[in-house]
Amino acid sequence: MLTRSLALATLITLAACAGPGRDAQRERAEMQAGPLMPAMSRHLDSVAATPAMLQHGLPAHAERVHDLMEAMHADMTRIGMHSDPAYEALADSTVSDLKAMEQASGAEYDRLAAAHIAHVRRLMSAYESKIAPH
Repeated sequence: MLTRSLALATLITLAACAGPGRDAQRERAEMQAGPLMPAMSRHLDSVAATPAMLQHGLPAHAERVHDLMEAMHADMTRIGMHSDPAYEALADSTVSDLKAMEQASGAEYDRLAAAHIAHVRRLMSAYESKIAPH
């Protein structure tokens, strides 16, 4: 009888631990973009201060941005968050910036780099707003 009571108490405890709060914690832990965001923010701070640094490392920067965007998309898909036209337009602009920057130089490059940095920051902010309730 004691074994049955102990087993029942254990099952009740496990069920309580696996409730909705636990699912939300697990879902947050599986988020891919979260760990990338602080490093991207620091990177953007650096390249905003020295746009030439970005120009010399554009391929690596582009890969970093694409990785972040893929992670954000995967996170939103995982939690059932549908994209909206404004978010998609911002994501498209962020990718277009990279292509335009490849061809630019001088003052035009600096202008495009500043716009790109602003787009990435806005995209990160939009992502955070979208996942905040989840």
